[in-house]
Amino acid sequence: MKVHQTNCGATTDFGYKLTLTHHGKDEKEILSYGMLEGDSRIETDVHNNQINVTYSPATIVYSKGSKYKGVPIHFERKGGNVSVPESFENQRKSFDLEMADLFANSLIVYRNEEIPAGQVHYAVSEKGITQRHGTATG
Repeated sequence: MKVHQTNCGATTDFGYKLTLTHHGKDEKEILSYGMLEGDSRIETDVHNNQINVTYSPATIVYSKGSKYKGVPIHFERKGGNVSVPESFENQRKSFDLEMADLFANSLIVYRNEEIPAGQVHYAVSEKGITQRHGTATG
């Protein structure tokens, strides 16, 4: 398994691709992602004929594969996968605003794929632990 950093242009952050190869050939991209903050942190293992990939809570997943050479791949965000309510996804599709200033505070509107990563330091710690009250800390 290899992680490749990609340059997405002058106005865009770096992206990442996780690829698998078998005996130095048959390379296949299994995960395309970015980081809302921090560095890429990917952990992988093979267990019970399944490839397991765990990534940090601040990861923005763009696409992921389901199998490599017939072996299923399971992806998990540290702290658990987070589903975005369909109503949020539908609202965001029709909402062009990216940033708003309300008095002295800024409001950032995340794209659908960024919403789980945007919860880091608010509802989830950087280790993926869900916070019940107050703000999340390291």
